[in-house]
Amino acid sequence: MMKHMLMTLLLIVSSQACLGFAHFDDSSLNQLLALSAQNQTSGVIWVWSPRMNLSGFGMTQLKPIAALLDLEVTVLVDPFLSEDEIRSSQYFELLQNSMVLGSQELIRRGGLLHFPVIFVYKNGELIKNGRPGYDEPGRLYEYLSRRAR
Repeated sequence: MMKHMLMTLLLIVSSQACLGFAHFDDSSLNQLLALSAQNQTSGVIWVWSPRMNLSGFGMTQLKPIAALLDLEVTVLVDPFLSEDEIRSSQYFELLQNSMVLGSQELIRRGGLLHFPVIFVYKNGELIKNGRPGYDEPGRLYEYLSRRAR
C-alpha cells in the first residue's frame, strides 16, 4: 500500500512539474499551519478539479463566504489533470491561482476522494479529515462558521 502511494505521489510531482504549477506538499502544509498557529488564524484548503463542474463553481461561492468569516483560502487542484484539460477548462483563470495537491497528509485525509474536498484549519491544526462534495452557499457558510470559529 505504501509503495503504491509513493509511486502515485511521484507521478503527481513529475506530471505537474512540467506544467509550471506550484506544488503544495507536506512542507507547504506545515508552513501554512505554522503561520496559522503563530497568527492564531483559521482558514480553508479547497481541493478542486475542472473535471467536476460543481467544484469550480463552488470555489467561486467559497471566496465571498470565507471573506465574511475572515478565513484564509488556499486553493489546490487535482494532480491528475492533463495539459489539454488545463488549457481548455472553463475555469482556466481559477486554475492559474491554484497549486497542485501533493501533500501526503491531505491525501491520507481524503484529498483525492472526490472533488471538491474542503479542509478547515484553526490555530495551526487541521480540523478532522477533508469534507468531500459540493454544498450550497448557506450550508457551506454554516459548516465553516461552526468549524473555523
